Amino acid sequence: MIGEYERSQAQHIERKKAEVAAAADYLLDLYRRRGRFVVRWAGDERAKVVKDELGNVMGRIPPERWR
Repeated sequence: MIGEYERSQAQHIERKKAEVAAAADYLLDLYRRRGRFVVRWAGDERAKVVKDELGNVMGRIPPERWR
């Protein structure tokens, strides 16, 4: 369940799928080590932040993975 991607508008779905594919190795490794998470855009940081179910930051997706 990748939060930012669940709420995408229809015209952005393919781009979001490509972003997930580009970061798949990082996201899978994080899931294996830490469990379920959500991805959110942190506008103040200009970063895609990975958070656990309690909202604690687990990591960030490097910009080269989501562009």
